[in-house]
Amino acid sequence: MKTLTLFLIFGFIANPNAPDQDDFLFLADVLTIVVGFFCIIGITVIGVQYLTAPQNSPKLRQAKRHLFEVIAGFVIYALIYALMHWLFLIFG
Repeated sequence: MKTLTLFLIFGFIANPNAPDQDDFLFLADVLTIVVGFFCIIGITVIGVQYLTAPQNSPKLRQAKRHLFEVIAGFVIYALIYALMHWLFLIFG
């Protein structure tokens, strides 16, 4: 089950068999935890930048843009995750 994970992390294949659906789902779950962790950190840092920026300054506009980018990235990842699970449900 963790053959694909070992291959992606260490660059070798512990089992010569082809990766199966469980390997991809395990990798997706691990990536979801990592992406969620980075989104929380990003939103926290951007919140501090937003709160410390003076009114009508370029830093305030930059913080708003970065917040939009983090949220958009998370939404895109969530859509890809949902699509992958749906495809495995249909074709798996």
